[in-house]
Amino acid sequence: ESCTLKAMYGQVYNNGSTSCPTISVFSGTPSDSSSLTASSRGSTQPNSGSALTSNQNYTFSKTDFDHDLSAGDIVLPTVNYGAGSLQSYIGTLTLKFITR
Repeated sequence: ESCTLKAMYGQVYNNGSTSCPTISVFSGTPSDSSSLTASSRGSTQPNSGSALTSNQNYTFSKTDFDHDLSAGDIVLPTVNYGAGSLQSYIGTLTLKFITR
């Protein structure tokens, strides 16, 4: 069904580091080409982007999405920290969609 992405909520556990990841949502239309063109729909960071305490849980949310999706679109949530040494994160993510 066609729907609208409205919000994301989640929790991340920073396993042994203090680096703050970025949680993003991308979407795109599937195709038979060799690559998927996905566009960023928004992102957020736990702890307001500040350093995290090692081995502690942090919540995050983004409630101002308002992106319309067509039936069959691909939604790609990501967790990213793009610098430094290997990072390890464990967590959950819930996306809220409203049919239209």
